[in-house]
Amino acid sequence: MFFRFIIIFLFFVVNLTASSQFTHPQYRQYTLRDGLSQMQVISMFQDSRGYIWAGTKKGLNCFNGDQINSFDEKDGLASSYIQKITEDFEGNIWVSTRKGFSRFNGKTWKSFSPENFFVGYVAPMPDGKVWYLAIDRNNKTIFGYLENDEFHDQLELLPELNNPDGAEIAYCKDSQTLIFHDRHNLFELKNGVVKKIHQAKENLYFELEDSVILVLETNQKDFVNLFEYEKGKLNELANIRNGRLIGVNKCTREFAFSPRFGGNPLYFINPDSLIINAFQEMHKSCFLTDTDGQLWIGTEEGLYRIQSNGFETYKREILPAIWSILEDSNQNIWFASYNYGLRKINGKSLTTFTVNDIEKYGLEKESQNMDLISTFIRLLINTELCIFHSTREF
Repeated sequence: MFFRFIIIFLFFVVNLTASSQFTHPQYRQYTLRDGLSQMQVISMFQDSRGYIWAGTKKGLNCFNGDQINSFDEKDGLASSYIQKITEDFEGNIWVSTRKGFSRFNGKTWKSFSPENFFVGYVAPMPDGKVWYLAIDRNNKTIFGYLENDEFHDQLELLPELNNPDGAEIAYCKDSQTLIFHDRHNLFELKNGVVKKIHQAKENLYFELEDSVILVLETNQKDFVNLFEYEKGKLNELANIRNGRLIGVNKCTREFAFSPRFGGNPLYFINPDSLIINAFQEMHKSCFLTDTDGQLWIGTEEGLYRIQSNGFETYKREILPAIWSILEDSNQNIWFASYNYGLRKINGKSLTTFTVNDIEKYGLEKESQNMDLISTFIRLLINTELCIFHSTREF
């Protein structure tokens, strides 16, 4: 059976900021087909040239804007399992792997493997030293620096760590200080002296945001205390409980971080607001905001580049079988569907009107689908919008 159905095209651009619960983000996904060495991206970094580095469980990848170049043990890496990526002050790339540290000078790789090494991280300093904090396979701490390609053990400087396998190390350029943590205590190393500067009740870790080190104190499910490390002390920026700001927001610019609970949601906080995006459709492992403000997400399904200014796609379960769209005088967006009723989105919430709901407004029921289109045409007439009509046969 064939019948004629009216399709309505709107002669204007709809400007709608919809809740992320309704839409999929506009993104570009990079996979094996694009040259990615392996799909599980677990670490990311942008170097001083603007290249995006992505570490996987089976190789390191460098995206130069045109193509992805991959490296593994055959190229000289200590291991293909890439845990962390950073850059020293001469522009060399350093990676922490499951078997040691590797350095790339733009042409060749050179690797350094402490005896019985298991996991660890490096922090390059302006004086050419590359400090490292690691543990071996017997859970013993390894601490010191690399200079002129030789290890210099400095374990005598290190206090006892409560959780050495969760420890991380970083250099704060603004404060010219080396800092590290063991998931519960935050320490700084300056002029050969180690000092504890903070003790967390539960979990503590930091993230390097440009030249700023953000320190996060969290539990497993609902709170984040956010600090900025500066010159030997922590400046409190914000307290977040159950996804809401509590008290004063002291952020002076936008920061992005992940509290590492509940599916690793991404938090974006600025002087005016807090935005949380769980990106629930992605199995996230890491993220990066590049120098152009573009968000990159490393996942179990490859690398995603989120397009901040692109069109968003409404989820099919939210807006199924949509045939027509309009905006009313209150800036609500109405969607007419085939067999699924009318739906209205006001930017924050969704309201659904079934065919039975529509009948309450006194419209004659010609058929379920024709009734919806009739309703939609009357809405258009009431809002005095210019419309174009076309036909489609089935």
